[in-house]
Amino acid sequence: MLLLGSVSFHLLHAQKTIVWEELRCFDNNNSLTADLRQAELGKLIASQLNQTLEKKYGLTLSDTNSINLNFLDYNRIPPPVKPNFKDADTNHLHLYMDFLEVMPYRFFLNEENLPRDTTLPKRAKTVFVMESWIITADKRIVQHEALSIVVSEALNTGIGTLYHNGIQFSELSVLPKTFAEFFRTASGMVLDPDNKLSLVEIQLAPAYWADNYIMPVLGNYPRILVTNQNGFSSYSLQHKKELIRMEDPVYEEILLKGKNTPDYPESLTQAIRNADHFSRSDFVFLKQDARDVLRDRNYQIKLVSQIDPQNVPEDRNLLFTGFLPGPYHLLLRGKDTLAVFSIETNIREAGRKYFSKIYNGIDSETLQPVANNPSEWPVQTNYLVSGTLQQQPFQIKCTSGNTLKEVYLNKKMVAVIQGKFRPDKFVLFDASLSPELVNSLLILSCNRFFE
Repeated sequence: MLLLGSVSFHLLHAQKTIVWEELRCFDNNNSLTADLRQAELGKLIASQLNQTLEKKYGLTLSDTNSINLNFLDYNRIPPPVKPNFKDADTNHLHLYMDFLEVMPYRFFLNEENLPRDTTLPKRAKTVFVMESWIITADKRIVQHEALSIVVSEALNTGIGTLYHNGIQFSELSVLPKTFAEFFRTASGMVLDPDNKLSLVEIQLAPAYWADNYIMPVLGNYPRILVTNQNGFSSYSLQHKKELIRMEDPVYEEILLKGKNTPDYPESLTQAIRNADHFSRSDFVFLKQDARDVLRDRNYQIKLVSQIDPQNVPEDRNLLFTGFLPGPYHLLLRGKDTLAVFSIETNIREAGRKYFSKIYNGIDSETLQPVANNPSEWPVQTNYLVSGTLQQQPFQIKCTSGNTLKEVYLNKKMVAVIQGKFRPDKFVLFDASLSPELVNSLLILSCNRFFE
């Protein structure tokens, strides 16, 4: 904190009223700008700031019902603050604030911003710089303070489809009350005369879209959190630790011509030859090894993909998602075939919807409407896996950009898994499932090939 002038501290306490003239933000963050434009949220933020000023300096905001917002064009160097108020009352102080977002990469390029905690840049989802200027009636700056805030994602048990891709640069997709608490905490530190910190980390929980296919079934079922590190995923089930390891994916070309062609199953060979555009396409096995560490069980996911050079997707990450139609995809355990299945992509099932409301992914009591959005829209299943697993019919429905997986055994939903290529958390609806079966479902659901 910078106090300008020897009488600044006494001057702040001598006054009783402070006018919040302006809050400046960049206009690049749609979620943030939408939140701040909500009248009720603006009133809450102003009221909380009033409490902070009363506590720290005995000052009262002249208006606790609204905020004068100024959304700036995104620019790494914002224009200087211009105190252009016309209030000449010497009993009033005037407050200007900036709450400006910075791309984490650019922020940490500056060596002065590098923290002692070297893992913080990896956790950073976005960065905000908050500054405040307290100015007298004759337009003298008597106090100028600044704080850099690294935003990371809090460990949370919410499950569902992330609101606007979650928390990241240009998308602070949290509940309005979460944002209000974030602003209260940050402004409380900026305006604290005893604060010596210039860089802090604040963790926020993301919001999730309301829907009619996941939200209603989660209820009060306990969430099982998974720790992912160095290719290992660990969690506790039935009071015991479970540990699985997912290896890197590999690709093996399928050769149907030549003298030394491998001996493939006839049904697979025939399916490949009958595929559309067979003659111009390449076919590959997509393989990923995995391991149930505690039981010393080795697994392999083995999928078949067609690559048509005249039909290459714009998103090159989807290059290997042309899965061969039919039950030609396998989950192996050692030399045994554990599951046989087909894979369909981009399916819409009638009646499955999202709604223009968000919540914390746990409690429907936290539901909040989202303005300027369609009232509802259909759910798209990115990947639909159907087949048999240990002689039981099963399905896995991957939605939300393949970050949410519903698992069905014998047409009954037994689990919901959050996570794309690693399980982050999940809910079990059937407590009778063995840990070994749960691990095989996690391995299959979170394979590296469902982009």
